[in-house]
Amino acid sequence: GCLGVYSSNLTDVVLPKTLKKVPYGVFSYSPHIKEFSVDSDNPYFSVVEGALCSKDGKVLYSVPNRYRRSYCVPEGVEMINSDVFWNFCNIKSLELPSSLKEIGFGILYGNDLKSVIVNATIPPKVSRRLDGAEIKNIALYVPKNTSAAYKNAVGWSDFKIEEQE
Repeated sequence: GCLGVYSSNLTDVVLPKTLKKVPYGVFSYSPHIKEFSVDSDNPYFSVVEGALCSKDGKVLYSVPNRYRRSYCVPEGVEMINSDVFWNFCNIKSLELPSSLKEIGFGILYGNDLKSVIVNATIPPKVSRRLDGAEIKNIALYVPKNTSAAYKNAVGWSDFKIEEQE
């Protein structure tokens, strides 16, 4: 597990240039974070469209505003770290980019998703079953001509799969 930062008052997170590592789920217990900022000299982290990412933008570590109703993961993200969307209690819709290759565990825990749009033509690898939500009740919209691949991919077959128009 991970020791997270719990604060009901934390709204802004400033990461210094010396920070090298962020444990998964570290900000999952701070629901009021509105903004991340990273020292421009930090060689490990950056902020992409408001989200805390690796310097190259390929790994998504945390997303601010846990009370949002929808979220679109920035294009270029290849890996969603574990617990990124843990306890997003109001989220109904999530869009995943075509660049996505891997998803950590626990990303659906503690939320009320109704739909997930995946733009990746190859189903992203999941660490284990995308647990924590009533997956069979979530509509999964996948690119045209990819539904068979998603139905046969570990972690995706329990969704209600529909192809995008």
